[in-house]
Amino acid sequence: MTEEEVKSLAIDSFRLIVANERIITDLPRLKQKAAEAKMRNLRNLLHTHIIKLLQNNDIEMVVYEGKPYDANYPLRATNADEFADGEKLVVRETLEPALVKKGRVLHFAKVVLTRAEDFNKQQEQKNVSGN
Repeated sequence: MTEEEVKSLAIDSFRLIVANERIITDLPRLKQKAAEAKMRNLRNLLHTHIIKLLQNNDIEMVVYEGKPYDANYPLRATNADEFADGEKLVVRETLEPALVKKGRVLHFAKVVLTRAEDFNKQQEQKNVSGN
């Protein structure tokens, strides 16, 4: 398998997992539990295979979700223009992970940013509600 094929497979698998999680979240509450249970094992198996394939090719998958935004990271923010320079930002969501091989960026992450204070409030609300 070529490096490009490995890269494409990893990105597409990540997108599939994210899309699956969104679909489950949109289901009625009673159906969410059943869908989560069915998909958890498949998702974990796919993730395990992809990580092993990446490791065998000396490629690291980097997800920035929840990390402070740093312009030096190998990522592209889809909504960076919504914020003023100097604002403290956090990666709210990773749409695509970064792929790095021995310090060389194969694929820049695609992320969505949010203000640090908004992110912290959301995390507090999640902790209170138990989600």
